[in-house]
Amino acid sequence: MALSNQGSTGNCLPSKGSNRTIREQITTRTSAPTSIPVRKVHFWQTDRVLIWLKKYCSLYYSDYCDLFHKNEITGRILITLTDQKLLRLGITNSVHRKEILIQILKLKLNWDKYQLQELQTNFDEN
Repeated sequence: MALSNQGSTGNCLPSKGSNRTIREQITTRTSAPTSIPVRKVHFWQTDRVLIWLKKYCSLYYSDYCDLFHKNEITGRILITLTDQKLLRLGITNSVHRKEILIQILKLKLNWDKYQLQELQTNFDEN
């Protein structure tokens, strides 16, 4: 993960083979209710993280979409982000970092809950 401190241009970069920007693609994908399975968070690619960002941090999506895309923030990276990492990423507003971190912590809690349920299920089967 290459952390960049450059600000957002406000229009996520186009993905390969598309004339539409990432922001337009994410908007299209999230116009209908979307379920993001937490059990697969470690396998999320950057586009899935952008969908999560739009859904759970919508106030900051337009500000930080480019940063997450440019730095290729995947699900595996997302759940390891800290206040300092978000700052190095370029999110200088402490209120924004705090609110994004709250959503990341909620995601991690859901992930931990899922893992605990899986462990319990496997334990009960034996």
